[in-house]
Amino acid sequence: MRTLFYCAFILFTLPTAWAQTLTVNGQGKIIKDGKPYRAIGVNYVDAFWRVIQNPEDTSYRQGFADLQSEGIPFARIAAIPFWPVKIHQYLSDRETYLKQLDDVVKAAEDNNVGLVMSLFWADFAVPDTVGEPRNQWGNPDSQTIAFMREYTQTLVKRYRNSPAIWIWEFGNEYNLGCDLPNAATHTSPKVPKLGTPESRDENDALFTEDIQIAFVEFVKAIREIDTQRPITTGNSMPRPHAESMRKTLTWSELDTRSELQESLQQATPSSIDIVSVHMYPHHRTENRFLKGERSSYVEMLSLCKATSRRMNKPLFLGEFGTSQKSLDSKESVAKDLDALLNAIIATETDLAAIWNFDWGMSNNKAQAYHTITRDNERGYMLDKIRNANLRLRQ
Repeated sequence: MRTLFYCAFILFTLPTAWAQTLTVNGQGKIIKDGKPYRAIGVNYVDAFWRVIQNPEDTSYRQGFADLQSEGIPFARIAAIPFWPVKIHQYLSDRETYLKQLDDVVKAAEDNNVGLVMSLFWADFAVPDTVGEPRNQWGNPDSQTIAFMREYTQTLVKRYRNSPAIWIWEFGNEYNLGCDLPNAATHTSPKVPKLGTPESRDENDALFTEDIQIAFVEFVKAIREIDTQRPITTGNSMPRPHAESMRKTLTWSELDTRSELQESLQQATPSSIDIVSVHMYPHHRTENRFLKGERSSYVEMLSLCKATSRRMNKPLFLGEFGTSQKSLDSKESVAKDLDALLNAIIATETDLAAIWNFDWGMSNNKAQAYHTITRDNERGYMLDKIRNANLRLRQ
């Protein structure tokens, strides 16, 4: 009965009952409970994926309880499956699919954990689901955009009164797939048993103009229903050659610092509320700005924050993290994480989320290097986040 009551409540409560979670004010600040707000949370990317994969797996309930006990204020989750074959569950048995997502949202509510809901995680998944190439993200009349609008509005209507929903996010790192000089060979995955096509062609190339259109259409779909909650893209840090790629489709020149900022602006339409970037150790070890030159977390985040200020928007570091896969020892991992956290605080980055809490799906062994729980060797990272959040509140 409790589940039935909850579903009826979220479906039929009038939109005047807005939950005051997060907003962005006219000065480009995150506001929570009437005050400017900064915080560090986690990615909990497979909270929903695990129950889609196995309906008996409701371990996310304990996961959200653990986040509450650790003092973690919010989590970024994927609110759609990764593979098209699983998205078809939404088309074939919508009631069951949405009840499973309901329970994930309810678990976050019960534990006072905010959610960044990333609605279209993989850039190929929706086009593959509707039988179109990836470039149809740039066609407002495509079936890809039609699915995006319908799915977005279904979820926004369903959860618009949930106090757990903090931010609506489009997807994950769409900007990294844009303007690639090697797009002909660096295509989206081809795994027909998981719902992808057997082959791809030049129409699967993605360009900055395509994602600009998709982001704008996403905002329109949300704002018909939810006029308050912030919206972000889910983009990553621009590639070192991002502007060179966008303008010439070559790797010809490394971007300057001002071109990095221009790339951020190009990938963040004016109707988007929050600038999104992601950052990992390779961003400080790869060539940046000049061949043989390295940057630092502080410098890159400072450039991003200056750009977001110029756009009058907050900055969301939607992913950051470090692991022994990318560094050579536990000590270097801890030191690198300290550098990231210090950079977040020093640059006045508004929100940030570490990658990744409680990876629960055993079919991706690579995540074993990153997953964070209290009981594994990365449990100390939760303490570091708690301490960083205390510093943000000082």
